[in-house]
Formats: sequence, structure tokens, C-alpha cells
Amino acid sequence: MLKRQKRRYIVFEASAGSGGQLTRQDVTHALNAASREMGLEGDDRPWLLIFEPTGQGDGRHLGIFRVPRTRKDLVTGFFSTAKVVNGVSLTSLKASGSMKKAKSILSRGLAPEKAK
Repeated sequence: MLKRQKRRYIVFEASAGSGGQLTRQDVTHALNAASREMGLEGDDRPWLLIFEPTGQGDGRHLGIFRVPRTRKDLVTGFFSTAKVVNGVSLTSLKASGSMKKAKSILSRGLAPEKAK
């Protein structure tokens, strides 16, 4: 019997490299390109779950993506600094073991300077 793979939820910040508007599709393409750079395939790739603007009018967006527990360190290390992929700047802010906790972090609008 196979056990279900445990997952981690990464809260991230995204902004357009050129200062333009971002769409969910832009971030999905950036995550897919980053997955190829990291050599991740299939179920090991980051999967975008939530993507929303911060509401401050500064072009920043916050979101949550899911990764397997075994790939958390690789993915958070890759996005630990602002990494521009396909014109989208992605930065991981916080990792959580549950979707509920990740949503509570997201709802507080965690800023990068508060993530430390």
C-alpha cells in the first residue's frame, strides 16, 4: 500500500520584473520554468494554489504553492532571494506544514521584512 506524499505550503511574493501587471498564468509559467531549472518533474514540481494582489496598489502579489515535503528545502532555497524567472520576480516568505496555517500567514499580508 502506498502512503500519500506529505506536502508543504510555501507563502511567496511575486511582482512583475518590469513593474507591469501580473496574472495567475504568468506566475504558473514562471513556476514551471523554475521547476525545469531545478530539475523537478511530475509530482515534485511546485503547484500554484492561491494567487492574489496585496491590495496596496504597488504591483506586489502574494500566494501559496504546494511542494512535496522532500523538495521543500530545494524550492525555498531556490526562491530565498528574489529570483526573476520569465520576467516574474518570485521570493519565498514562509513555509508551513498545513494549508490552514499558510492561509493565516497570507491573510496577515506578511511582508518580507517581517518574515525573518
